[in-house]
Amino acid sequence: MDTDEETKQAVLMLKRLSPSSSQPAWQPTISNPKEEDLLVLQMLTASGLVVPSQEPPKVRTPRFGGSVSSSEAKQIAARFIEDLQKTPKTNFRLSTLGHDFLKFVSMSRVPE
Repeated sequence: MDTDEETKQAVLMLKRLSPSSSQPAWQPTISNPKEEDLLVLQMLTASGLVVPSQEPPKVRTPRFGGSVSSSEAKQIAARFIEDLQKTPKTNFRLSTLGHDFLKFVSMSRVPE
């Protein structure tokens, strides 16, 4: 991938993360990106234009009734351990610097 293509992809990703004019308070996020999007978001993160965060997986608290058999207890424990082993969800959002950068750069010059 050449530098011009990387720049274009980076600016387009920043646009995807920028709030819309109709909902300026809403902060768009991209969750669990794959492949090329992840690469672009990591480069933007390294530049300080995007902020990553991780959301822990939802873990259900195991519930044992009064008369639970040992096989039911093992199943409940196995589901609990499975929930604990899930990977966190990674979210990316535009940083303050990224927002200011988009204001500075004329977005009309960026090809769609």
